[in-house]
Amino acid sequence: KANVERRMQGQSCWGLDDVGRSQAGWLAGWYGPLDQVFTSPLDRARTTALALSSDPVEVDGLAEIGLGRWEGLTW
Repeated sequence: KANVERRMQGQSCWGLDDVGRSQAGWLAGWYGPLDQVFTSPLDRARTTALALSSDPVEVDGLAEIGLGRWEGLTW
């Protein structure tokens, strides 16, 4: 939803909407199950990674850049 609304997400906790979950499922079907996936600890990335692997590895250094007071604003 945030992408559709053109919101700057940064490190805000925006989860996946139905379209995002559908896209993650499509991606998992295209790639097939993967042995190892590394993901940002943010919910939207972790949810996508879980579609690809049953045990994704969270890496803090993969977190999106923080946008400070701009987070949540629209373009």
